[in-house]
Amino acid sequence: MSWLTVKSFEPCERDINALAQVNRDLYALLNPYLYRLNVHNSSNPAIAWGAYHGQEAIVRKALEQGAWTGSTFGTGKSPEPITLAALSGHANIVKLLLNHGVQPMKRWGWNDNGLKNRAEVLQVLIDDAGFVPRFFDFFKLLPYGDGYFDTIEGFETFKVLVRGCPKWEYHVKHKYAGLLSFAIHVSFGNLEIVRFLVDSGSPVNDQDLWGHTPLAYAADAGNVETVQFLLDRGADFDP
Repeated sequence: MSWLTVKSFEPCERDINALAQVNRDLYALLNPYLYRLNVHNSSNPAIAWGAYHGQEAIVRKALEQGAWTGSTFGTGKSPEPITLAALSGHANIVKLLLNHGVQPMKRWGWNDNGLKNRAEVLQVLIDDAGFVPRFFDFFKLLPYGDGYFDTIEGFETFKVLVRGCPKWEYHVKHKYAGLLSFAIHVSFGNLEIVRFLVDSGSPVNDQDLWGHTPLAYAADAGNVETVQFLLDRGADFDP
């Protein structure tokens, strides 16, 4: 069977794919041709489908057959495959596409809407794409980045953000000094979160917009361990 033969049946791509599933030998014969055919399918490219659904094998096969890494659904208004993979939390596919030369920051603005709860994806973008998190992008949504401290996934993302953000200590001291108080309030004084924030530069005595200190929030939450930790780190009863 030649490529031209399969190409002539391009309008019947879905039917050919169904036929290929009937027999293992037939599948092995037709599958490479089907991927080559799909490279030209602008309405439902395999590379975009695989990226969205986390199917690394499909993305690899599409790339092997020359799929354009910017191919996406419909008229091209949907996010590109690397963005689809990132928003869906498929760090392995993000890494694969980066290794094929994709520039992830070209058409998509990464911020807390896109990468919250996507710690692994964010780490790949920082390590492999030279992505530098901007403090403002991740704290556009008031107050203070809601969602980072009330779930495990959100906190893991927050830790990656802090470690990758330039001048973090400056920002957290001068622009978002109330971040520690907010984190204690929404996490009910979670000691792990509080320890990380203090170790990362959050002031222990700064008041939030309502005049409350981290120590006051920890005491209100009834978290004795967190209260003791803050006192050990220099928290003042009456700052």
